[in-house]
Amino acid sequence: MAMNPLDEILDGMRLQHALYACFQLRAPWGVSFDTGEYARLLIVSKGACYLKGEQRADPVLLEADTCMLIQPGVQFSLCDGKENSLVSCDTLARYPYAEPIIHGGDGVSTEIVTARFAFNKLAAEPLFNALGPMVHTRLKTEDAHAIKNILDVLQTEVQSRDYGTQLINARLVDVMFIKVLRALSRCASLGAGLLAGIRDPRMAPVLQTVHQQIAHPWSVEEMGALIGLSRSTFSALFKAAVGQAPLAYLTAWRIYKAKLLLAAGSQTIGQIAVQVGYDNESSLSRAFSRLEGVSPGVWRQRQRAGT
Repeated sequence: MAMNPLDEILDGMRLQHALYACFQLRAPWGVSFDTGEYARLLIVSKGACYLKGEQRADPVLLEADTCMLIQPGVQFSLCDGKENSLVSCDTLARYPYAEPIIHGGDGVSTEIVTARFAFNKLAAEPLFNALGPMVHTRLKTEDAHAIKNILDVLQTEVQSRDYGTQLINARLVDVMFIKVLRALSRCASLGAGLLAGIRDPRMAPVLQTVHQQIAHPWSVEEMGALIGLSRSTFSALFKAAVGQAPLAYLTAWRIYKAKLLLAAGSQTIGQIAVQVGYDNESSLSRAFSRLEGVSPGVWRQRQRAGT
């Protein structure tokens, strides 16, 4: 089966160091989070809470079955009221959490489950650019049921401390991450972008074909012809769904693929150029420098130096 663009990204992300925790909270309570170098999944499995963050002017109410994906380097807090004092997540407990983390008073209860994980940030670039630093949505009934089943198995494994638990939990977090992404991709508030394009029944087959044949010298007319649309009609619909003009999107994806190959370090820049749809090293360098601000060679050197 051919992979769509999101499959390509997920295949390269390589989630690792995944850790899971369950918070059992009773009002009054407030917990602050700093994702640091990790991304975080978070699900309100019972009750409700308020979300506060740098990206939000006002607190946002998160009801039961709300899921969130938060990128690295984001600070936010959750609480049962709008003006609660906060305790750092790291102060409450340390990973791995074998038992639920109990915090707060004796009021209304809320349960939150969360998983943090590291990943290949370069591979995830198009996905996280499309999502933004912090995004949430209310799960549909079938999604909520599926994710709760995963959480039940996670909790059982964490408490069992049997051999293979760490491996099982890592794979379950992989599955939960994909389930949450699917739910987020159906969120209308995301607007135009990669996820919206993949969900668009007209644009999805075009994206899949273009990604499968990234080295082909695509024109807008040729892309439109894949679904029987004129150049102008296709271009307008593509931009409305994906948020970029067709050739701008194609160039951005080619440069993304070039960066992955440059980071792998096993091919010359000329070889990479041909693989991603450029005639030679010079043509890739021009496009690369325009988007990244440096040449492919300099970019590769910086990657190797870790700068």
